[in-house]
Amino acid sequence: MLSDVLADAETAIHLYQTEWAELYGPLAEEINAVRCRMILLQMRLDQAVPDDWLEKNPIYVAAKAGDIGPHDAYMHHEDDSVLEAYQRELAAFLASQSKE
Repeated sequence: MLSDVLADAETAIHLYQTEWAELYGPLAEEINAVRCRMILLQMRLDQAVPDDWLEKNPIYVAAKAGDIGPHDAYMHHEDDSVLEAYQRELAAFLASQSKE
């Protein structure tokens, strides 16, 4: 699927940025802008929540604003705290929907 290709490409780009920082560092702003667009598209393609909940996802919100940091913290540094509050709120919302 297209979202898988985007995820693989984004991971590869991040790896290049990390392993060859001296080469790609000067282009970090441009590269990260492309990565943000890729992340937004991937999240839309993989969307399993209503639009209003996607807009509450801190990774989505940050990428939309051009900030790759929360995505990298979660995906590349395995920092689950990035999504903790969002996941709690979403779980409560989904639980309330299943009771209706």
